Amino acid sequence: LIDLDQMQLALVQLNLLSKQNPDFAPGWLFLGLLQTDLSQFAAAELSLQRFIKLNASTDTTNAANGTSGTSGTSGTSGTDASGGLSEAYLALSQIAQKQGQLAQADQWLARIPPDSDPLKIASRRAALLAQQGRKAEGLNLLEQVKVSNPQAARQKTLAISQWLRDDKQ
Repeated sequence: LIDLDQMQLALVQLNLLSKQNPDFAPGWLFLGLLQTDLSQFAAAELSLQRFIKLNASTDTTNAANGTSGTSGTSGTSGTDASGGLSEAYLALSQIAQKQGQLAQADQWLARIPPDSDPLKIASRRAALLAQQGRKAEGLNLLEQVKVSNPQAARQKTLAISQWLRDDKQ
């Protein structure tokens, strides 16, 4: 539904899914991300924090059982192989930034697991720096992201281009 640009219908379906399956962490993540896209920030914060809480309890349960967090799932819970925690923290950082809570936005970024996408983190930090009037630092931060292959170099170039476009607005 989201791919078909039917956001309101997707929102209804995700709300229903989350109510019917309150322990299904990916449902809360997708709901929170959609709410963020729709500028429903208070609801998005609650959904994303619910995802984080469920993810933490899944990790605790799996650690007690001696299993990994992604065992038997599509990789959305657990240690963040698919970006679940990273995406939640990035979205929470974006929400805080849009609400002018720059220190809180930075705190959310600091919680992102170290194995996450450094370019996404740098892009979010650069946006925060730009909003604080520290544009040169933001650009420098993006330029310092290390790339390991041509695809990563292309993504870095696109991220810098996007940041420069956003900065001009």
